[in-house]
Amino acid sequence: MVTSFFARTCRHPAYYLSGSWNNWGPGGIAMIEEAPESQGMWNGIYEAGFAHCQSLARASGGSESTREANWKWAGDRACKLADTMKAEDLARCAGAFASAEQRDFRVLFLLAEEAIAKAPSFEVAEAVQMLEAYAALNVRNEHLFEALTKRLLTEEQPMAGEVLQRVLLAHRSLKLMELSTYAALEDLQSRHDGRPMTENCP
Repeated sequence: MVTSFFARTCRHPAYYLSGSWNNWGPGGIAMIEEAPESQGMWNGIYEAGFAHCQSLARASGGSESTREANWKWAGDRACKLADTMKAEDLARCAGAFASAEQRDFRVLFLLAEEAIAKAPSFEVAEAVQMLEAYAALNVRNEHLFEALTKRLLTEEQPMAGEVLQRVLLAHRSLKLMELSTYAALEDLQSRHDGRPMTENCP
């Protein structure tokens, strides 16, 4: 996996103890933590943070400043723990940010980076959820769409019906029709519709 500037910044031990991380959590609770040193500590902190992220996506009301502060806190956690997330976790986290219309590019970059590296482990539903989250937030990431679509195209049972349409729509909404994976999706749709395969026209 290529180590990005975002990854180096967010995952460096100094970041965990900096003002960016030692922020006030929801309900005015001071979130002052040391950098985790074991997988168990990672998992425990991750579960608590992810549960809160999902609850924020479902929540309504409250002042705009409180909402922004809470999502900043959730974004810091997601940034810190992205490399510990499994495929399901990455998809659910992206979905939570999309549901709340939170376009935190730092978080979305790191989630995409991890999803690309872990693309072979994605189930169909997880890959579709991830692609739809980025489409809903209008965040283009060609490498993410190529990696997850290639994963979907390796299924023994080819995509069809609603799943295929949802993946095509996610590509179209971000104007990613130039990708080779989009052409493969259109060819797959043509086969299902009983039409001869055609080249993808610009």
